[in-house]
Amino acid sequence: MTAGLEVYGDDGHVQIDGSTPHVTLLRKQTIVTGVNNYDTHMNTALGSITVYPGEILAFRPQGGNWAAVLGRNGNQVTFICTNGFVGIDCWIFSQHQPSGLNYGLQVFDGNQSLIYDTGRPIMNILGSHDGTGGPTYWANNNVAVIPWQTYSATERFIQYTNVGPNPDFMAFISQTMGVVQVSGNSVTTQNQVVATNATGPFSQADIFPSNWPYSGNNGTDNRYMVVGLDNIP
Repeated sequence: MTAGLEVYGDDGHVQIDGSTPHVTLLRKQTIVTGVNNYDTHMNTALGSITVYPGEILAFRPQGGNWAAVLGRNGNQVTFICTNGFVGIDCWIFSQHQPSGLNYGLQVFDGNQSLIYDTGRPIMNILGSHDGTGGPTYWANNNVAVIPWQTYSATERFIQYTNVGPNPDFMAFISQTMGVVQVSGNSVTTQNQVVATNATGPFSQADIFPSNWPYSGNNGTDNRYMVVGLDNIP
């Protein structure tokens, strides 16, 4: 912008100007993961939150627990947590919507559309946590993460239950996902087994797919955008 209002943050980046639509906090919500809706044979639990088109979800599992976004179906985003019943704090951001506040700063663009007012905190992106590992520390006391991409892998294998010329066997399948831990201003990612199951036993006389053994992944490493929360009450 060559003219008009510009407000800069401590890091020298433009926080507010008079022409760019701003991304601000729309609402905050805490969900609690409950009983999983499928038998993972692990201490995993699921929970969902409504996120509408055009909205951006940032989250933080409580208590140093591990979680990830499992998937989305319509407006429902589902989390998976690897430690049972866990609270997950969520912040929903969107292009600025009027807060209804009748005092403080209001910024209008050249078309006289309200693009910012002081009733909603601005989303403060600190950077990205790329890859698996950590912790990485950020220049805020508290942070949350926006899921960008998540590692996922599937393994199928056979395990024999006895010895001999015609041993019985079990067929196993396990699912691994990248999960994230957020504690204060630190972010850590790991790849953890989130579900495993078995079927059998089978004997050598049973018909069983010869292509059952399999190991593969989605070819994607974990990546999260990191959002500072110090400006959010």
